[in-house]
Amino acid sequence: MRKLRWSIWGLDLIAEEFASALEQKQLPYSIICEHDEQTATFIRKHENVHAYKNLDDMLADNSADIIYISSYGHRHFSCIMQCLEKGRHVLCEKSMFTNFEEAQEAFAYAEKQKLFLGEANTVFYMPLYKEISNVMQNGRIGKLKMIRADFGSLKEETEEAAIYRKDYGGGALLDIGIYALSAALKLMGTDIETVSAIGFHHPYGVDERWTILLKNTQQILGCLDISIRSKLDKRLIIAGERAYIEIYDYHRGEHAVIVYPDGSKESITCGSTAQAVLYEIEKVQEYVCAGCQDPNRFVTIEAMNIMKQIYRNEGK
Repeated sequence: MRKLRWSIWGLDLIAEEFASALEQKQLPYSIICEHDEQTATFIRKHENVHAYKNLDDMLADNSADIIYISSYGHRHFSCIMQCLEKGRHVLCEKSMFTNFEEAQEAFAYAEKQKLFLGEANTVFYMPLYKEISNVMQNGRIGKLKMIRADFGSLKEETEEAAIYRKDYGGGALLDIGIYALSAALKLMGTDIETVSAIGFHHPYGVDERWTILLKNTQQILGCLDISIRSKLDKRLIIAGERAYIEIYDYHRGEHAVIVYPDGSKESITCGSTAQAVLYEIEKVQEYVCAGCQDPNRFVTIEAMNIMKQIYRNEGK
């Protein structure tokens, strides 16, 4: 498998982790940053990295096969489309989009261009989920009945913070709700027929917390609690007729427990939380080199569709 040449647009903490993972895999990469101070700080930590002042310069240079986008959410769509137009594959940090229409348009264009477009959502790439899929397919928990996914963080209230800025694509649904929705949809499928939600909006104008209920065409139920102003266990429960599976820190999960009706338990350990970004890179390399579209794109699109319904029902 050939080594792809990467370029990173946006230099936040996640980009730092991503760059370190690329270095661990010995993959060549460049950076794109409009701020000289940020660029200088990054280069001090990561030597021999070429820096571009803007996206246009990098795309004109033809020095990268794939772009990893790690900027604020409101800039994702325009950057994605620009990269696809120039024939580059794209891996974009979650949430990829700010609305359903962007998701539909971008994935359709990527398919037309025969390019890979995917969301850098760790739920899609952790090896534990393949093991859990095998457990479910083997009938060890019986027929799937319910999914419960909680995700709560206590984010400091600062008007300047992107998570509290609607114009930056902030809010609970887009920032952390995407993990809960992605996990639920990956397990229960994207054939959702009923969506209901109760939420509360922060004084800064973004959505702060939600309880979301889902039902699919097989009558599987999903219940999601998310919040950016109250700490919750990052816990996922997959409930079947014979047993349930419990995963803590499921967005980067490495350990799960099967709990049976008699109270007995069985542990599953697979992968490493610390290697989450490495798994993303490895799998995306596979997809691109095989000429594949992102198999998780339908989850990303349906997650945005559900958000659209929630916002519409709330009048936001």
